[in-house]
Amino acid sequence: MRHLGFQASLCVALLRGSSPSSQAARLKPLLADLGANRVSSVLKEGGCVSQLLVGVLSDTHGRLPEDAYAELADCDFIIHAGDICGPGIMLELGGLAPVCAVLGNNDYPEYGESVGTVATPRIGGVRFLVTHTPTDLRAILSGRTNVLKPGDPVSQVAIHGHTHVPELLRGSAAAPADVVLCPGSVTRPRGGSKRQLAKIAIENGAVREIRFVELG
Repeated sequence: MRHLGFQASLCVALLRGSSPSSQAARLKPLLADLGANRVSSVLKEGGCVSQLLVGVLSDTHGRLPEDAYAELADCDFIIHAGDICGPGIMLELGGLAPVCAVLGNNDYPEYGESVGTVATPRIGGVRFLVTHTPTDLRAILSGRTNVLKPGDPVSQVAIHGHTHVPELLRGSAAAPADVVLCPGSVTRPRGGSKRQLAKIAIENGAVREIRFVELG
C-alpha cells in the first residue's frame, strides 16, 4: 500500500471489499474529515506563506499511476481538474497534501459538498480558478457566468482539464488571467503528448515558476 499516513491508510482498509456505491457513501465523511484536518495550514484567508509547491493534475479516469503519485509527494497542495472517476483517488491524494478538486464530465457528485464544478481557492496568496472544460473556463473568465461577481479580483492562475493535452498560455492568450494552464492527463494523453502533470512554485505570494513533468 502506498504511504498515505495513518488516517488515510485506515480509510483504505475500511473500504476493502465494499461495492463502488458503498465506497462513495462511506468516503464522503472520511474525505471531509481528512481535508478539514490538513487544509488550514495551506489555505489562508487573505494571507500567504513564503514558499509553496502546488501539484496540478487532471483526467485520472479512475487510476492514479505510481509515477504520478511519486511526483506529487513533495507538493504542499494538490489541484485535480476533473474526471477523477474514483473516490479512492481523492483519498490517495489527500494522504499526500490538501486537495482542491472539481467534477469532470465523467464524474458524479460522490466526493462530498467540497467538490463541485468550479473552485476558486487562494493558495499561498495566489488566486486560482479551476474548472474541468476550457469552454467553461473561458465563460467564467469572460464574465458570462455568475461565478465571478463584478468587482471580484481576477484569478491569476486559471486551470482546466478535459483536453488531455498539456498547454500553458500567458499574456493576451490568457487574459484576463495571468496564466491559463492545462496539465494534460496522467493516464490517457492525447495529441502526441506524454502522460504528465504540472507543478507551480509559489513564493512570497506570487507564481515563481510553472513546469510540466513528463511521466514514464
